[in-house]
Amino acid sequence: MSRVSLVLASVFSVFFGGYSHASGGVFETPPTFIGDRIVVEANDAGEVVTLSEAEYFEMTGQKFMSHLVSFFNFKKSWQDIASYITPALEQEFDVFIIINVDYEGRQDMNDEIPAQHMKVVQRTKADQAIFNRKNGRVISIRGDVAGNNGTPAFPDTITALNGTKINGHGVMSDLIPVSSGAGHKARDPQPYVDTPTGIYRINHARSDVKRYGTGMWHSLYFDLIYPWNKPSGLAVHGTSSSKYGLLGKKQDSHGCVRVKKNVANLMYENLINDDYWWTEDLPNLNNRLRLKSETGDTKPGARALIILFYGYERANPSWDI
Repeated sequence: MSRVSLVLASVFSVFFGGYSHASGGVFETPPTFIGDRIVVEANDAGEVVTLSEAEYFEMTGQKFMSHLVSFFNFKKSWQDIASYITPALEQEFDVFIIINVDYEGRQDMNDEIPAQHMKVVQRTKADQAIFNRKNGRVISIRGDVAGNNGTPAFPDTITALNGTKINGHGVMSDLIPVSSGAGHKARDPQPYVDTPTGIYRINHARSDVKRYGTGMWHSLYFDLIYPWNKPSGLAVHGTSSSKYGLLGKKQDSHGCVRVKKNVANLMYENLINDDYWWTEDLPNLNNRLRLKSETGDTKPGARALIILFYGYERANPSWDI
């Protein structure tokens, strides 16, 4: 590591305190440097995006340190993320891919979605609520939606929202193991970043490109534009069978969310290749924000949201790491 890198890393350690607890009981990890360049993204296809301090200022008009600290300090709990799922936003989407990307050691037997697991829940009739709410705020997933409490999402034959029958592409279980970004494994020159929490539409233009030879099968890319005006290369995707043993057990990816190939294929066939979930006038979300707000216009796409959160807030956490 260069002298510049050491200086930058030490400054970040002041903000992050290494791999440790942060506000709300959530971990923060310092970013990775390759030489004097910071790794701002890495994915399982081996793509790495790095920026120097000068490049970052030229692209964003922001100072390298102060702006990137807030960029990397983005591990939001379920309670934080759920507060942005308004009733209007919930009603516009029919499929919700909800993923707990928290460190695998931080979980409780009562967690609705344990760390390193995913639920895919689906509306099966018009105006059906997806979430339980208290005082207007989302608190949990309703038990009567497809994909929860043992009822599968994307069954072989389901009742469409208009009351007719359609053909599906298989059955998805209600709790699916994943592996998310392992930022704490980062070592120069090994690029790893934590999976960013937030609420994302699917980036269809990127998802249409098949990249099976790169370790990213059936990718559903996050519709996220970085401050330097580049689209995210992070996705939910199928991984090599050699990685299956880590799913549900460890953060292990370079930044994406890994699932088994058959799970990725099922989501891809339903949400990308099947036009049932497609609409031409889906509300456009501000894809420069990770906690979304509607922009007032519309954009075509599948009626699906990817929701990533980093654990649950607890008054008295029982873990000690």
